[in-house]
Amino acid sequence: MVHPYIRRRRGREPVTYPHPSLEPILRRTLGVPLFQEQLLKMAMVTAGFSATEAEELRRAFGFKRSERLMAEVETKLRAGMARQGIHGAAAEEIVHAITAFALYGFPECVVGGTRVIDADTGRWVAIEDIVSGRVRIESTLACDANMKTRNVAS
Repeated sequence: MVHPYIRRRRGREPVTYPHPSLEPILRRTLGVPLFQEQLLKMAMVTAGFSATEAEELRRAFGFKRSERLMAEVETKLRAGMARQGIHGAAAEEIVHAITAFALYGFPECVVGGTRVIDADTGRWVAIEDIVSGRVRIESTLACDANMKTRNVAS
């Protein structure tokens, strides 16, 4: 999947999407899923997966792949897409993109659109607004090693 991204980036291949519902998720990476977060969103949008089901998919297709779990999740993915009206070539392309993901996918770094909580006001703030100076926050929330929420100075 990395090779199509490179070809598209160089203008040697047209940008396409397996299904119109995936354009918002894959636009930035030219129609090619490259990050784990995209995989989860793809399953949620195309197959109606809950966040928990999407996380199961990530684990099944992740570093410690289980053939049994992968087959179970693929069956669930296909059934979900059928319920959403996604069949034929589009469904096959989506399944291929997700299953091929197991060979190369990696987590995405925090990007500008990522939001954090301003611990003082409780409002969500985009990282790009903080970096650009449009918004200033004194602290945000994070989990410590014991999974307890703590204020963290920015």
